[in-house]
Amino acid sequence: MNNPETEFARELEVFENEIDEAMRCFYVWLTVHRLARENVKIFDFLNEYASFWNPALRALQANSIIALGCVFDRDQRSHSIDRLLQIAEQNSMMFSKAAIRRRKSTTLGADKWIDDFMQGVHVPAARDFRRLRRYVDARHKTYEKSYRNLRHKVFAHRDRNHVNASFRNATTRELGNLLTSLQRLHKALWHLFYNGQGVSLNTVSSQFRLRIAGETEAFLKALIAPRQRNAAPGRPGHSSIHK
Repeated sequence: MNNPETEFARELEVFENEIDEAMRCFYVWLTVHRLARENVKIFDFLNEYASFWNPALRALQANSIIALGCVFDRDQRSHSIDRLLQIAEQNSMMFSKAAIRRRKSTTLGADKWIDDFMQGVHVPAARDFRRLRRYVDARHKTYEKSYRNLRHKVFAHRDRNHVNASFRNATTRELGNLLTSLQRLHKALWHLFYNGQGVSLNTVSSQFRLRIAGETEAFLKALIAPRQRNAAPGRPGHSSIHK
């Protein structure tokens, strides 16, 4: 059996990667749609090469939902948020002061500051894990209500008969909020494990989201910069989960 600390660190990294993947795909997709509404040259460019952009945007949308499905997978054999919390709950000693001190002691120059650092270490109690479980359960409900059918019936199995019904309760605002809440959860667990900080689920920085949007906008504008378009604008034919 793996060392619980090693396993938790690995599952925490997998969780971070899944959220990173979902957020990157979602905010690239969202930014392209926004720019198509705001910039007529980008609007025309997407239409002109719709045979590329239609499947590309659908793939981005699908991948964000599929990554989200991995996070909320109920199979205990899967890398999921349930598995991550289970390891934490069953091995709470890895959050003890002794465990934190051992991990932090490997940092260069730790002997000079570690005693002061340890005075502020928070050791989680059962109520902390109950709070985390309630937080995850609430996000599970949102996923089950609005995105589970997208993951299983539309994107994974290409069951197009369920598209309209599956998208009915899904909105970009809700999906963005769900992804951000998972990003907050990762941050809280990371700091609890590596820094002994108390569980905080406050709002995270928007820097990551803004960087994705900025890079996407810069990329599209670079594509259209050398071009002169004279064609009348049409309607870009990309799919949307906006209802």
